[in-house]
Amino acid sequence: MSLQRIDIHHHIFPPEYLAAIDRLGLTEAGGGGVAFPDWSLSASLEMMDRRKTVVFIHPNVHSSNRQLGLEFPAALFEFLADTTRAVPNLALSGTLHRYPNIRWILSHAGAAIPSHTWRWALADRSAIVKKNAPQGVLTYLRQLYFDTALSPSPYAMRPALDLAGSKHILFGSDFPYVHGDVLDFEIQQFDQLEVFDQVTRSMVVRTNALALFPRLAQKAAAAR
Repeated sequence: MSLQRIDIHHHIFPPEYLAAIDRLGLTEAGGGGVAFPDWSLSASLEMMDRRKTVVFIHPNVHSSNRQLGLEFPAALFEFLADTTRAVPNLALSGTLHRYPNIRWILSHAGAAIPSHTWRWALADRSAIVKKNAPQGVLTYLRQLYFDTALSPSPYAMRPALDLAGSKHILFGSDFPYVHGDVLDFEIQQFDQLEVFDQVTRSMVVRTNALALFPRLAQKAAAAR
């Protein structure tokens, strides 16, 4: 019997949220070029840590992109650059250490995070980083969650799996930004991935999401 796939993006962007976005005529939201995490967010981070919140990080196009004069769609590269900037900032600034109860999900298999962790771990030799990330940078990065959105490729998923382990990979589609033929092709490619064995695949498409979101687990149990 095939498992029912749980797309975390469908739960991060529920229908009522999307309806409100349409009703208000909103098309995008951004941080105004502020590097994440901005220190003005400390009160929110403290609250989220107390509540053991799951935080989903989806990138945007940084305001500096306009100065580059790139002729291709910014999302092809700048989204990945935005994530790759934000995550070491979370680690090196001490945010991941100060708020250990927040669970962070990174979209797009974490962009370039898995391939650069060794390089960033060299910062452990720095006195300020020893203070901000006393357990070592690599320890904190391994605690992150990585989704599969727009990354159904062994070149993306194998490094994420090697870094975070099978319990920290979640199926995601980049819904609602990705839909129609592109979404169908993405899922087809995901189903053909040989990176995941049968046990790992079942964890990625369902079990890990149920563990991370007890509300979904309760709904799944009630539906049986």
